[in-house]
Amino acid sequence: MLPIHYHNPIVASETYFAIHGGGLKLALITTPDYFSSGLNALTKLYETVLEETTIPVTALVRVMASRSTFNEWIGVPLVILEAA
Repeated sequence: MLPIHYHNPIVASETYFAIHGGGLKLALITTPDYFSSGLNALTKLYETVLEETTIPVTALVRVMASRSTFNEWIGVPLVILEAA
């Protein structure tokens, strides 16, 4: 008889935006009004067809003294400008 293996169930999931670059990793606390350009619509696509998106940006972010499970600093975006 094969041994039975029990795994911890996924208790929650969250789609979020992150900024990675220059050795810095930020997970952003956001609300839809931060993304009036429609980028927030991408979060729904992550659940079905989208795997990863890269959009070059320049941002002014307030960083909290907290880190995510993925070792990213938690930040609140103040200004985000898409690079041309």
